[in-house]
Amino acid sequence: MDKVFYALLGVILGAIISTVGLLIREWLTCRNNLRLELIRLYDKDTLEAYKRLYLFTRKLTNISFPLSTHKRQGFLDVMLKHYKNKVEKDLLYFNAEILSILEGFDRMYTFMTSPDLIPETEKEVQQFLEKELFAEALKLENEILQQIPVRLPEYNK
Repeated sequence: MDKVFYALLGVILGAIISTVGLLIREWLTCRNNLRLELIRLYDKDTLEAYKRLYLFTRKLTNISFPLSTHKRQGFLDVMLKHYKNKVEKDLLYFNAEILSILEGFDRMYTFMTSPDLIPETEKEVQQFLEKELFAEALKLENEILQQIPVRLPEYNK
């Protein structure tokens, strides 16, 4: 009877240990799959944020070209259509350098659209439109190309 009892106890303990091992393995696999999926979602969202930022930057570069004549209105339009509605929602995805440049654009947009600030900041706004806007837009474009998660071969220099 003792031999049968110990044999039966050994089979039951073996089955329990085997089942617990399988459960732990499945739990670890599910946890790792969840982490991997979260990383994929984050990378996809990051890439989409950089796409929107790059589109904003290209439009900003086009309207701020040194020979452009309607820089003020073009800047206001691009900021309203592309920054305020799209890029501003993605700020968490960008590094400190990009955020610093965008903060400068946002500050100038506020200066241009706030009736209380317009008389006091007009000289600063004119200097920004004529001298800094195009340079800052190019600087932002270069920073974006260095930061995109999927790097393009021609920009890996």
